[in-house]
Amino acid sequence: MKKTWKAFLTLVTALVAVVLVACGQGTASKDNKEAELKKIDFILDWTPNTNHTGLYVAKEKGYFKEAGVDVDLKLPPEESSSDLVINGKAPFAIYFQDYMAKKLEKGAGITAVAAIVEHNTSGIISRKSDNVSSPKDLVGKKYGTWNDPTELAMLKTLVESQGGDFEKVEKVPNNDSNS
Repeated sequence: MKKTWKAFLTLVTALVAVVLVACGQGTASKDNKEAELKKIDFILDWTPNTNHTGLYVAKEKGYFKEAGVDVDLKLPPEESSSDLVINGKAPFAIYFQDYMAKKLEKGAGITAVAAIVEHNTSGIISRKSDNVSSPKDLVGKKYGTWNDPTELAMLKTLVESQGGDFEKVEKVPNNDSNS
């Protein structure tokens, strides 16, 4: 739990620092600080969840206002949150690390500022009756995938490091990709 709070406080501190630098509002006096708040939109990557806790706590406790900004946390529209930043429609957004690599590869004008979670929270699950207890046990089975090169490379490494043949894992793509 201490690691989670440490990661949370690090994220909030980093975001406040970025906002201060980006908005140049660090010198407002207490009397007129409320009147000088710079309004910004911060686009989430998905519906509010535990990954966004730090943002909501910072807003509730007034940390953003103390930094001179009025942050409006918004759900992403159908288009990608990164596309809103790339096209100048939002100054900040949360975006999926694996997909960001593909955007950067295509020359997108975005920069990663901070990680929200310390470690990747993804995992592989299966029905107990399928007897999959390690990555090599996926051989001969169906695996639901986003077809992301980073995801597939990690999975291939895991399966092959245990002596499995990755080519014999049937990849079933999810058709709802937002990359």
